[in-house]
Amino acid sequence: KDELDTILASGLVLSVVTYANSFDPRDEIAQLAALDLPEGATVWLDVEDVKLSKPELIAKITTWANAIKVAKYEPGAYIGAGVPLTSAELMALPVVRYWHSTSRVVDALGNEAAPSCGWTMIQCHPPNVTVAGVIVDVDFIQHDYRGREVHFIAAS
Repeated sequence: KDELDTILASGLVLSVVTYANSFDPRDEIAQLAALDLPEGATVWLDVEDVKLSKPELIAKITTWANAIKVAKYEPGAYIGAGVPLTSAELMALPVVRYWHSTSRVVDALGNEAAPSCGWTMIQCHPPNVTVAGVIVDVDFIQHDYRGREVHFIAAS
């Protein structure tokens, strides 16, 4: 809560992310509620370097994303190195936003992997700078090919 307050008081916007291998949507939804984050905000699941089989990964992302949708947030996927999914498999996920890491995203066969709807956020390299005393991740923000965008959290 202190970190959230510092970020918002600095005039920055915020997007929250659950780190890889933490696929429990109940835990995430409880944390979102405890922070009193607004409905409709994009919530990311980091699936970089996850050591699961493809069917297990798809099932876990699906369960997580569906629960996040029920809680009235927008599920997004942070896609980076080590994700074994093809472009078509990425698009079949029930997430509604895609964030590209600084790494090259390739499937298990070494082919470039990207959702056909495009990316709503692309991480810059180097990814972190200090703004107003807060270490921030610098990203390019854009509409995907469907006109969708990231919904950030900002001070009211």
